[in-house]
Amino acid sequence: MRLLKDIVRTLFPMRCACCGASLPAGESRICGVCYGGLLRSGSKLDIRESELERQYSAIAPFRDFAFAYRYRKEGVLHNALVSMKYCRDKQLCRYMGELMAMEAGVSSALEDVDVLLPVPLHPAREKGRGYNQSELLCRGMSRMTGIEVCTDAIRRTRDTVSQTLLTRHERAENVRDAFRLADTAAIEGRHVALVDDVLTTGATTVECVKELRKVPGIQISVITLCLAELG
Repeated sequence: MRLLKDIVRTLFPMRCACCGASLPAGESRICGVCYGGLLRSGSKLDIRESELERQYSAIAPFRDFAFAYRYRKEGVLHNALVSMKYCRDKQLCRYMGELMAMEAGVSSALEDVDVLLPVPLHPAREKGRGYNQSELLCRGMSRMTGIEVCTDAIRRTRDTVSQTLLTRHERAENVRDAFRLADTAAIEGRHVALVDDVLTTGATTVECVKELRKVPGIQISVITLCLAELG
């Protein structure tokens, strides 16, 4: 069996999700060069983080705000994110969740989290894609931390258009009142981490936080794989 796997790997080498290079034995999904080139949350701190924290604090008290990496369109993570969202690479989504959980800022924010809560997709969008990438990120994080994942507490009730090409104002209007609470029994009185893949203006997670703050006794943190630059 081991020989067969080695032959298959030789004939069909795995490739880095970021740069496309063949992965040497022992490397998984992202090559060492690209992994070393990731812009981690501690790199080049700027005012954006404090602005986002103020944005969430104005809506509801929250425990923490953390992200694993910075995202730039020409950066290392671009191809990986495309594969995660549009190429049905479920394994990569879970793997990126595992990496998230090991990054210092995210790991610290997760220390007393009780429940991982993925930002939901609309059922029609999830059916078309075949999965919710944020949920799979949570599954990867859960594998590394043992924290439970809840997918029943909040629902997306409107199938909004993609936020990618919208302005800040248009993003906020696009997702306004797009989420509703569902079965909240698993999160009442608990510390939840709302998890998404990419945060740009924060419009989507703000709308989720607005709903979640209605849950009795809840404490909310916001954790994302990437913080995207504006523009």
